[in-house]
Amino acid sequence: MDSLPTPREATGAAFKSEADLSSSAPADVGGGVHQDELPLSATEARIAPATPSAFPKMRLWLGILVGAIFLLLALRNVRFPDLLGALTQANTLFLIAASGSVLATSLAKTIRWKLLFFPRHRGLHLDRLFSVLFIGQTVNSVLPARLGEIARAYLVGELEKVSKSWTLGTIVVEKALDSMMLLLVMAALVPSVPLPVWIRSSGLTLVVVLAVLFLFLVFLAPKRGLLNSLIERTMRYIPLSKRLGLSQKISLALRSLEPLKDWRAMAGLLLLSSIVWALALSTNALTLAAMNMNPPLWVSALLLVVLQVGGSIPTSPARIGVFHYLCILTLSLVAVDRSRALGFALVLHLIVYAPMILLGTLFMWRESFSLWRLTMPGSGDLIEYSQ
Repeated sequence: MDSLPTPREATGAAFKSEADLSSSAPADVGGGVHQDELPLSATEARIAPATPSAFPKMRLWLGILVGAIFLLLALRNVRFPDLLGALTQANTLFLIAASGSVLATSLAKTIRWKLLFFPRHRGLHLDRLFSVLFIGQTVNSVLPARLGEIARAYLVGELEKVSKSWTLGTIVVEKALDSMMLLLVMAALVPSVPLPVWIRSSGLTLVVVLAVLFLFLVFLAPKRGLLNSLIERTMRYIPLSKRLGLSQKISLALRSLEPLKDWRAMAGLLLLSSIVWALALSTNALTLAAMNMNPPLWVSALLLVVLQVGGSIPTSPARIGVFHYLCILTLSLVAVDRSRALGFALVLHLIVYAPMILLGTLFMWRESFSLWRLTMPGSGDLIEYSQ
């Protein structure tokens, strides 16, 4: 392989000339636990819209259009004989190791998610949370509007008999933890590599906001009782709040702050978050090695940041197009040929998304759930107020 430029020598020309299309991108165990939603009435009160909103459908078509544009950009100036050669020369052992790191990352995420239910986490089943995590990721990868997070809350509530409001709160804390880790990785990259302008602007702004949110949640954790009292008084002045049980729902969601009050739980969450991100970074590094590339470690870290920050671009199912183009842009910093870079992007995309969608679909079949039931409140009662 040709000698690679040093981080400071590697310019961001490719990003400056092409990534303005991405400038809008901001930031991818036991007995049972009883359902503890507070009673609202003698019968369940459900909110189920008669017709689904048109926004998810518009977002889906916009995403497909954006994905197609980025896919065309990714295919530009690609020499297909070189692409085929890069794919056929891939190292099988490294590919297997990279696939294993993807599954290990999901397992670490599941263990962390379980701990977020502290102090009642010991009553949850790790295997069920593992299944639900994959189902949520599958829904996110094929449908717009991040409906996978709603699906996760619904499924945990149904399978583990845990408050859906509490579960949604744990997902918020989970995202805040990941934002903190993303901010740390970006801070570690600054001395080594000039980050692309679009990451320094939109991405950094979003990550900082979410990191501040996490610190704010840590600050609020010991004051949960005061917050509950304040919420109850405030809800008296909001029409329908009592009928909808808003104060009870918010109070249950605030239970997700409990692990932030215990230093051992907090230390465990930070350790598990570090493991999650280290495993994710290893997936990039192992895939690069499988494609016979040996760039510096900071390239794997930068790939992780770019793909995470670019994850909120409205795009096609499984991020086809955007994922591949972002990989090509990142590898251009170390003078990797576009054909070889596209080969890497295709392999990494397959390693990340194939197990997710296959296992997610299998787990949905095992639990007798469908994408329609998981994503349409009128069919699956995802937004539910139950006893």
